[in-house]
Amino acid sequence: MAKALEDQVFPQLEERPAAAKDDIRFEPTQRRVRVMFAGVAIADSRKVMLMLENRRLAVYYFPVTDVRTDLF
Repeated sequence: MAKALEDQVFPQLEERPAAAKDDIRFEPTQRRVRVMFAGVAIADSRKVMLMLENRRLAVYYFPVTDVRTDLF
């Protein structure tokens, strides 16, 4: 069975130069980020945090108040 995309390590991604090997950072982003599913916006925020981890894809974290939890 294939690994989920977020569980894979990507050696071709450059390591951030000033970071330790297992460094994880959270940074605010200036972008508006929306998550759509079946034509419905299930998350929409300008207050998302971006998690940066060496050799992994960046991940957005949304405030709970900006997620349509009534759909789950």
